[in-house]
Amino acid sequence: MREQEDAVRELDDSGVIRALRWAWGSARRSTLRSFDPDTGHDQGWLGYTAYKVFSNRLDRVFRCRKFEVRADQSHFERCQILAKGMPRCDFQGIPVLRSDLVERDDLNGSPGWRRGSWQILLQSFGGQDVDHIMWSQKSRTKSNVASQSDPDQPPLPRDVVDLRMAADVLGELPDAPAAELSVVQLVCAYAIDFPSGDATLHLGRPRHARRNEITWRWRERIDEGGDDDGDAGGVLQPSHAPSPDSAESVMQ
Repeated sequence: MREQEDAVRELDDSGVIRALRWAWGSARRSTLRSFDPDTGHDQGWLGYTAYKVFSNRLDRVFRCRKFEVRADQSHFERCQILAKGMPRCDFQGIPVLRSDLVERDDLNGSPGWRRGSWQILLQSFGGQDVDHIMWSQKSRTKSNVASQSDPDQPPLPRDVVDLRMAADVLGELPDAPAAELSVVQLVCAYAIDFPSGDATLHLGRPRHARRNEITWRWRERIDEGGDDDGDAGGVLQPSHAPSPDSAESVMQ
């Protein structure tokens, strides 16, 4: 599928997928460290807590909102902002990315992060089969995202569809306005299984489907088999402490 190839290639080459892996690895570890079923924690707690920490880590790695850093700050000050409240080992593995690589771009109040034409939203699916997520049972925003048309078949104007025009006429129709096609919503779906602690992370384009049909137009697992610990290639290695000197490159 062309869209899948384009999305994965661009997001991988730019470092966004590496950032997603790091953020998820940190969120997963933080969530599991706090998990205590004797306290009453359950599958719902895992999903919600992972969601909050995952969002926090994405804001950090992309330097959004309260983690935005300024050029007039020293590298030590910037380091302090990004590392606050996070385990030292996680900060040591934070990917080195351009500060303007991704912008925070929420959709109807649902946290989102956008790189060019790709907008990424989050969705927990703990306790479910990732290929059969019922998007109609999720938030209205996620349900609407799953209603997007087939990415490899550009939508036709509504009046053209209604009139069922002949194929030779369709070939002469102008393309849909750029504004309608400028942003594509993708979903980064994650899960931590209760009680095993197994975790998984996927990126793709959801769709509504009939019972037993796959509910993705395309999907790619991006967490390296669930064993990723945030130290993927191209990031700072754990042996490098986040001191003012060694963290210089992270703050650029």
